[in-house]
Amino acid sequence: MSRKWLYSILLLEFFLLIISPSATLAYQSGRKSTARQQQTRESSARAELVKIQVSVTDQAGNPVTGLKPEDFEIYEDSVRQEIKEFKAGDQTPLSLAIALDVSGSMSRGAFDRAGLLIVEMAKNLGYDDEYALITYNERPRTIQDFTEYYQDILSAMREVGVRGGTAASGYAIDIALRELRLNAKFQKWGILLISTDFEGAGRATLDHILQYRVPVYVVNVGNDKALGGILKGPISRVIKSYVEESGGRFFSASSDNKAPDVGRDLARELRSQYSISYIPTNTNRQGRLRQLKVVLKDKNLKTRTLSSYYEPRY
Repeated sequence: MSRKWLYSILLLEFFLLIISPSATLAYQSGRKSTARQQQTRESSARAELVKIQVSVTDQAGNPVTGLKPEDFEIYEDSVRQEIKEFKAGDQTPLSLAIALDVSGSMSRGAFDRAGLLIVEMAKNLGYDDEYALITYNERPRTIQDFTEYYQDILSAMREVGVRGGTAASGYAIDIALRELRLNAKFQKWGILLISTDFEGAGRATLDHILQYRVPVYVVNVGNDKALGGILKGPISRVIKSYVEESGGRFFSASSDNKAPDVGRDLARELRSQYSISYIPTNTNRQGRLRQLKVVLKDKNLKTRTLSSYYEPRY
């Protein structure tokens, strides 16, 4: 570079810094504005991501792992979507909100079985996973904030015990959703509802589940025979819709021998899930319900996932 050219550059910088500071400020402001716009676009794209959990099983109902993004096709309102993020279950830590019935319908034996399955489930999940505990009868309340130690959950259970009253299952799930939204450390969420009669469920709670796209897992720790009659009632049909439409699963731990097996099966389910995200091609934001469908290239495999969700409104 010639001295004359270097001198010209230095003279220009002197002018900008000394003679015309307003021009320098405008230039810097423009650069900051551009950076802010870029950050806004990136934040907006992150906010638009629709995240779903997908369970894949073979014909015998065993979890299938090792699949890749190209093995999946995601459709929203019959329009294929481009997968933006893809993670296997063991790559994604879990925030699990546990809603435990402590109403009069829960016997001491049922309560103890709940403890057995929680222990076995936690032992078979990842060390980084976290759990919160909500107990409920007429009113749910959070008695243990999110913790990585299942021993904290058991300690909280020992402090509470069965209290009586009527179970409000739907209300408990709403409180679990609130805990996940406000306090969960991780982006992969789940709700585990443990009860014997599943009373107090309403349609409004299902709308909330679909809005926040959280799979709900339900475990019966009561008598299987009695449960058969309960599940034919209108309230429990709503509970079943929580499970089926969220992509969750129903388990039965009606004896002390079954409880640990259910805990292990539940852990396998959660550990084998695929976390898939996409940015919808539909840019409308009016709070409408959108239908989801996940298709696998291998037609011998089955999927279980969210059936629909509510688009944001703004």
